[in-house]
Amino acid sequence: MKRWSLFVGLGGLSLAGLGDTCNRVAVFFNSSVMPVKAIECIKDSTAATDSTHACMTAATHIKFLCDYLRIGNAVYSPGDILIGLGEILAVIFLPIATYYLLRDR
Repeated sequence: MKRWSLFVGLGGLSLAGLGDTCNRVAVFFNSSVMPVKAIECIKDSTAATDSTHACMTAATHIKFLCDYLRIGNAVYSPGDILIGLGEILAVIFLPIATYYLLRDR
């Protein structure tokens, strides 16, 4: 159990790191902003979002890494999903692995 939980927890950290890298690549190739495909942008192409997000346009690069996945009222990128899943795995399984590693000392 301890070895399995350690691998899953560290895999979660790796997954979160991969998600962060995906987000950074999207921001790097889009002039330091994360493009968003949101309803507000579809209605008004000049809609202002905030200092780190901008509406997705035809000039947007690497669209598959940008924010376009609608969950509820929010819009997420694939990188955001990877970060969230990785954090969940790490928060659940790393304490379990730590418990077993400390118990067996």
